[in-house]
Amino acid sequence: MSTSGKTQRKSASETAPSLSVSTSPASNAQVDGPKSNNRKKVSVACTACKHQCVFVHESDGRRSTQIKRKLEEFERDSDLLHQLLETIRHSQDTNVAQIVSLIRSNASLNEISLCVQQQRNDDYQSRQRRSPEASQLDCKIDDLRKSKPEQFEPTLHRPSHAYRKTGVARLADCPPYQVPASPWTTVTSDDGLVSHLISVWLTWDKPLHNVVDEGLFLRDMQAAELGANFCSPFLVNSVLAWSCPYSDYEETKTQRGTTSKLMDDFIDEAKKLLEEEDGKPSIPTTQGLGLLYMALCATGHDRVGYQYMKQARLMCEDLSNVAVLGQDAIKSPAVEKEFSEAIDYTCWGVFNITTLASLAWMKPQQMEVPDRQKPRISDSAGDAGDWTPYPHKGPRISSYSRELMWYKCQLSVFSKEATHLLFGKENTGLVTRRSLEAGAFSLLDRLRSWRNSLPDHLEPKQGSPPSVFLHQSYYQTIVLTILSALKQSCEGASSIVVDQARKLCENAALEVRHLCDLYHVSWGTETLNLFLVQPITLSLYTLMDRLDESPEFCSPTIDLCCMFRAVSRRWTIAMNVLRMVQLSAKDRGIKLPSETNRLFEEFETEDWLEQETKRVVSIYPDALSATFKNVTSLDSDSKGKGQRHVRNMTEFLALMDDLRLSDERDDRQADL
Repeated sequence: MSTSGKTQRKSASETAPSLSVSTSPASNAQVDGPKSNNRKKVSVACTACKHQCVFVHESDGRRSTQIKRKLEEFERDSDLLHQLLETIRHSQDTNVAQIVSLIRSNASLNEISLCVQQQRNDDYQSRQRRSPEASQLDCKIDDLRKSKPEQFEPTLHRPSHAYRKTGVARLADCPPYQVPASPWTTVTSDDGLVSHLISVWLTWDKPLHNVVDEGLFLRDMQAAELGANFCSPFLVNSVLAWSCPYSDYEETKTQRGTTSKLMDDFIDEAKKLLEEEDGKPSIPTTQGLGLLYMALCATGHDRVGYQYMKQARLMCEDLSNVAVLGQDAIKSPAVEKEFSEAIDYTCWGVFNITTLASLAWMKPQQMEVPDRQKPRISDSAGDAGDWTPYPHKGPRISSYSRELMWYKCQLSVFSKEATHLLFGKENTGLVTRRSLEAGAFSLLDRLRSWRNSLPDHLEPKQGSPPSVFLHQSYYQTIVLTILSALKQSCEGASSIVVDQARKLCENAALEVRHLCDLYHVSWGTETLNLFLVQPITLSLYTLMDRLDESPEFCSPTIDLCCMFRAVSRRWTIAMNVLRMVQLSAKDRGIKLPSETNRLFEEFETEDWLEQETKRVVSIYPDALSATFKNVTSLDSDSKGKGQRHVRNMTEFLALMDDLRLSDERDDRQADL
């Protein structure tokens, strides 16, 4: 009896761990059967339902199976590493440079593996075309390498595990700012997700735009009480929508240039909440409008976003009259001071955002300079040690948030003046070359004075906070925009001025490349700001024009293309701008460095589809057609001269992308 019982228990322990009933390839319902009779029941059930009984290996929870899967993953990673080392050792420098460019563009392991495999295949085919003697020697070396690999491969100290974005990593994530999801949003009830999104926004974006007073916003959001003075559901949903591209959580990831569903849900809820507010001016509503505009721009819908920015601009005028906020809210001098400082932040923050947008759109800035006090620079001492590179590990450093805000406000004033000088003159429709040069050189002198007035700790260097690099990129963007107009030759333009402007423009483009390199070395490419698109675009247009005459610009062009590709992996609109740059080069017969071939091939095959052209409705201009559009060589006020049609992104891609795609179809048909 005892022996029989042991035999029965032994038989049960040897049964298979799990079986599943498969109704479709995408859906497997697992049925655990620890005993033999359970397996029989599952088999009978499958037969009765006319379904195949499938064993799902991924659902096998036995420890030995998990170890086996991990070993297989390690073997794949080890194979990729060895293949990569082999390619670096034995391939030509140009081929290695292409792989390095792809890696620096933040490509996935699968994309890198495909590139390495393709490169190895190309190397093998090239070897096959060599002389018989050389091929025999290669075969002998390969045989020797296989028989004695220890003599050819160095000992590698592999880490105990590879870092991956897994559920465990998310569970271990500890956002520095803990905030509740309720009552601010109904899109998700996950406090951890909301805290994560708020934290990445405060870390990587807020120090640049500074439209929200961080302390007041967090205080009211953590209190979780509706009707707060400095937080509202509309503002929170706008922030959460804008912060999604900064996140690596699974639900925030994008696929093939589309925005994540979570980001779209936050945008939809923000729109609905805005309608419920019925246009009543308030501090969080004005701030939310600015952030909602940026979120829509990020998705390529800045035509719609412009309407929200226009509302924000009008609300800033109302906020200057504190009475519109309601006397009940202001209960003490301390609260009145909070309101006053929050309004200062809001008005200047919206002004900075609209100025950035006008510079990118190449249109005159319509918002007046705020008649408000700039955020006090004396408060910058409170920023000491207030920034960490979340979600990555790193030391706490100073963000200089308030100090940078003070300097940026002055820079935005210069930017507003530049947009009116280059893209304004609504009454006459043109600006003369003589007046352009006079205004441009005056503005450039003041910009240099602003640059020289920066303290040493705001000078970009390795390890500086990202906001320092981004503010310097803003400065270079203004300079590049002005010089791009001055370097254009036209009747009556001085060749000395044109050559000087071209040289200064090239120096500014090289400075942008240097800033991108510093950013990459300091903080990587995982959390790049969307604002980098504009300075990189202008820099590439500047350097591409000189590639034939100045080979030394090849390396900067490669670096900027890699950084641009990294930005485009995270931001939808950046992917479309990159496409514009690529097609502009093809249209003008510019041959980009061969080191970028793999990068753009991967971009076209992995991200860009023919239907991408129809997804974006953007007024982002083609910089080449917009530059100098209002300039004439005549010193007259006649209308209509010097005008050129400025193609926006929608028009450009609809024309150029269709032409390119149709040309490729014709080429393929001709080959057949």
